[in-house]
Amino acid sequence: MDRKIKAAGDTWQCRLSAEASEPDVRPLVFFCVTNDQRPYRVVEVSRDRIDGPDALAALSDEDLEALFEAARSMGFPRDYPTYGG
Repeated sequence: MDRKIKAAGDTWQCRLSAEASEPDVRPLVFFCVTNDQRPYRVVEVSRDRIDGPDALAALSDEDLEALFEAARSMGFPRDYPTYGG
């Protein structure tokens, strides 16, 4: 399941990586859907906090916006397969 948020003047689709970057960490990837010139953003999240698509769906908009703010543009040097992506 994907979620969309409005942040930094654009709409972003967020997807949880299907693979862990570390044993207990999952990357959350934000893709800009309103401006293809914006790079994707990535934040790593504890698996205790988000362990799958249902947990992503259950996050409040405020929590998702905070994760977006913590994300870095193309912050990790590898491509992550994402659920639904």
